[in-house]
Amino acid sequence: FAPALYRAAYGMLGSAADAEDVVHDVFVAVAKGRARLLAVTDLRAYLFSSLRHAAARRRTLRLAGPLSDDARQADVSGWPGRFPT
Repeated sequence: FAPALYRAAYGMLGSAADAEDVVHDVFVAVAKGRARLLAVTDLRAYLFSSLRHAAARRRTLRLAGPLSDDARQADVSGWPGRFPT
């Protein structure tokens, strides 16, 4: 399925690097959740559905862009849930 997933991802994202990353992410997610595959009746449909969701996440992250310097240096020490150092 990998070549077909790559072609579809490239068509959705327009970037070879992003397409490779998304296909990789899909296969990693499937491997981690392989117990769920017992309920899957159409593996091809499941993989392509996962690919569409992963590509949408990638597009959202791409549109959000990198964090600004101010955001990276923000003081979050008073935020709830801060991990102890």
